[in-house]
Amino acid sequence: MRPDLYDTALTNFEKSAKYFDYPDLPQNLATIYLAKGELDKAIDSLKQAISYQRKEGTMPPLYSELGNAYLKLERYEPAEIAFKDALKIDSNFVTARYGLASTYLKQNKID
Repeated sequence: MRPDLYDTALTNFEKSAKYFDYPDLPQNLATIYLAKGELDKAIDSLKQAISYQRKEGTMPPLYSELGNAYLKLERYEPAEIAFKDALKIDSNFVTARYGLASTYLKQNKID
């Protein structure tokens, strides 16, 4: 997506969030915040998106995105927790395994 379209989309999603409580809205906001590098806002939106999920099986990708956002901020402990939460639901979720390994490498926790 073109950067100028992120701003337009963000404006519209933020306006929608004031009036509607759609389950997909926080995830869409998080995607835009991540693309714009607004990681703290992305983290808040991802947490909200996770809380809106009705089925546990839809949570691992969101937990992994949450872990990646924390990892970019060098907040390793919450990143580790997010990746582990994804793996509690789906122990074979490759993205979470990769993220957890990256978290350990960044902290020199290599065993």
